[in-house]
Amino acid sequence: MSNYRYTLSDYNAIKEADIAINGITVLAGENGCGKSTLSRWLYYLINGFNRFDEFAYNDLLKQIQDCLRKPDRVRRDIVNRGDENINVTYSRLLETRVVYGDIESLFHASLDVLASFRKELVSYMNSGDKGNKNRILTYLAISLDGGITLDDYCDDLENIVAAAYINLLDDLRMHPVGRLQGYIYEYLIEEGIFDPPASIQLYEDQIPLLAERCFSMPYMLHRAIYIDTPMALAVEGSELNHWKELANMMLSSTGTNIPERNRLLLARIMRSINGKISVDKGWFKNDELHYHRTDGLDITLASTATGIKSFAYLQRLLENGYLNEESLLLIDEPEAHLHPQWIVEFARLLVLLHKQVGLKIIVASHNPDMVSAIQSIARKEGVLQNTCFYQAERASEDSMQYVYKNLGSDISEIFKSFNIAISRIQDYGSTGLSE
Repeated sequence: MSNYRYTLSDYNAIKEADIAINGITVLAGENGCGKSTLSRWLYYLINGFNRFDEFAYNDLLKQIQDCLRKPDRVRRDIVNRGDENINVTYSRLLETRVVYGDIESLFHASLDVLASFRKELVSYMNSGDKGNKNRILTYLAISLDGGITLDDYCDDLENIVAAAYINLLDDLRMHPVGRLQGYIYEYLIEEGIFDPPASIQLYEDQIPLLAERCFSMPYMLHRAIYIDTPMALAVEGSELNHWKELANMMLSSTGTNIPERNRLLLARIMRSINGKISVDKGWFKNDELHYHRTDGLDITLASTATGIKSFAYLQRLLENGYLNEESLLLIDEPEAHLHPQWIVEFARLLVLLHKQVGLKIIVASHNPDMVSAIQSIARKEGVLQNTCFYQAERASEDSMQYVYKNLGSDISEIFKSFNIAISRIQDYGSTGLSE
């Protein structure tokens, strides 16, 4: 199993962070120290690596669709009236001929569609209404005096698609960092983030995956799942990509069989919530998540207590095959909506997911029960050597930036900060309102 290091520096509240990801990593610190920022950017980076081919495919598809934009507008006029597909655009015809993600078939199918456009356009120009022919030529920017012929126009479209395809093949072979950054930035804009960090790196077995000009794929880290709040499961039609992706994973399976070790963990989750989460048909025949309690209660997951939702995503992600040795689960403050008893049970599940499934986990927390439970249970389960705690400390006394200190498996420094809260309670209890 590969080990990972993740570094991020001089970005927002983070002065310096050098984080080991060998099993269970716990990030502790006060509000505003950048814990969520660290998790979110690692999520973007890992999925950027692993979805590069998908991003490249979508980029090629977009360029092809741009080429088909004008042909789509004129197709209904130029196609034979007896054609059963008269109301179908070239773009739609292309979609029906391609398996999503197959770059080779997308390229060749696009050339076939452009060839159909050429044939139909030439045929119409030889027999169609003169006034409408001139209107089409003007729209396609084909000069009426013969400066640019129909073949010239169609050749240009094919050349644009061919050039885009060749460039894409180069990108898939070379893995240029600039293209990776471009794809990630497009994704970030949809998330409302416009200021990416200048210094970020992920190491696999001490090998940096981001070089100056190109990047390498992580071998043993294929997916990152980021959960900043279980309330994401109660929001329909979210604009946030990581919420939409979580919802999709909750609803759809990878198609893999559930190993026996996973079944035991699933049974433990179901006992904790006195029921299970399943996919049912809603009022409009759409798939939706339901909570089925052991006493017969059946309600939508969106209507359940937030604590139920916290266990729900563990159940569904594990059940659907997304939590495994090639995945990283990043969770912000999972204790926020849990009863103290459930905090301990949740911590135990995280430790067992690492021990039995091989899942890598990063937890951002400022709860003493969560931190101590992870340490104690990891020790009992024999995985404390794979557990690492970090404390965010101010870079200097008057600084608003933080340095993440590696504490190993020792949590005493984290509890010093927790003890400050107890001290303040005592102080405030013995002072007046104005003091």
